[in-house]
Amino acid sequence: MNPHLNQERVEFLRHRIADATKERLSQWPRSDNKLLPVVELEVNWVRFSTLNHRTKAERLKMCHELQKPGLFDQDPLGPSAQDAQFDLLKKHRGFDSLKADLRVRGQQEASVVTAEGVLINGNRRTAALRELLNEHDLKARYVRSIVLPEDASPDEIRQLETELQVSERFEEEYSWVNRGFLIDELLKEHDQDFDMVAKLMRMNVKDVKEEFQKFRQIDQLVAMSGQAYMHVDFEPNESAFDELAKHIASKPANEASAVRSTYFIGTLAGCKYRDLRNLRRADALKYVEKELDERPVLRATISAIQTSSDKATPSDVEELLGDALGPSDAISEVDALLGFLAKNKRDATLKLDQEASVTVEGILQQVNIAVTEAAKEAKDDEEDERTVLGPAKYIKEAQDKIARAMKLLPKARALPDWVETDFRKVAGELRQSVSDLEKA
Repeated sequence: MNPHLNQERVEFLRHRIADATKERLSQWPRSDNKLLPVVELEVNWVRFSTLNHRTKAERLKMCHELQKPGLFDQDPLGPSAQDAQFDLLKKHRGFDSLKADLRVRGQQEASVVTAEGVLINGNRRTAALRELLNEHDLKARYVRSIVLPEDASPDEIRQLETELQVSERFEEEYSWVNRGFLIDELLKEHDQDFDMVAKLMRMNVKDVKEEFQKFRQIDQLVAMSGQAYMHVDFEPNESAFDELAKHIASKPANEASAVRSTYFIGTLAGCKYRDLRNLRRADALKYVEKELDERPVLRATISAIQTSSDKATPSDVEELLGDALGPSDAISEVDALLGFLAKNKRDATLKLDQEASVTVEGILQQVNIAVTEAAKEAKDDEEDERTVLGPAKYIKEAQDKIARAMKLLPKARALPDWVETDFRKVAGELRQSVSDLEKA
């Protein structure tokens, strides 16, 4: 007997599977017996998994907003947790399409439940069936389910869940944020073994590393905010975090920190990632701070933040940004402003002096303009630099190609198809081009 299972529910299922037919579950990790019983269970009897990775970010946000941190953990099979999980599943992308398909075709693939009727796979399908039943579609009363053995271990269940849910449909059913949660959890369970996690996720190692680094960026920003923002809030910003993670992966700490801070504050302010990419440079903070200083409201905001009693300290920022800033006795204006904006919701108010105050929403609007202008200026400077350095760069590239041609020339002349006159003609045109360049 497994003391962690609800024995009343286990006993109910035990009788149901006594004479049940069996189906092969190839993903079941045990090699000795993959034939498991299949039964029809009432959709209102089975229980949704409150550990399902597909809704983890949404669960964290709901717990935070309701100020009920134990909502899904204290009594996961109870009505409060189950109703909340049902609500999240109904809001999931593609739910209406899934419900429409089930209305027409019915359930095509069996769900998988534990010995106490908790869904390991098929949460969304079961939620859709339950919603159809609520709409008086009596054909949706039952969900066909494969039942796992009573002695299934947590590790076996976790491996099975990963195998079942991380399939060809993975990209469609998981948001990038929840995919990051799953990768992070698997890496912790397997001692940061990226090869093992890549096999479990059916991804290559390079992609797993990139997904993990992308998730780490959003994780740091959420930590900086003290949960004023949650992971799911940044789901629309995948492109920005993807570009950020890839850029800073091989950059020195100071440049990585500058670009990260710029992307973070730009993302909070709603800047377009296509603009932010122009600030992927070591001197990104210089461009942003110049624009901040040109706006009186932002100058006053930064001054008020830097003199407040709850201002961010260098050690705070260093810790939250993974010690990327290096030793310093002061933080930049961008980091000071970022620390404030991350920790305060848009409707919060900052007092600038005895008479004036400004809302966080107003500050963010100003920051959006400032960062966007900084990005445009950085882009213009880069184009100017490219123009200035362009001629010398192209000449160097031509020299490299001529050097390679000289190495190949003896072998090429030895081949039967070699035409010396054609070569001489091209070489003469090159000499003329060099002469024209010197006269230009």
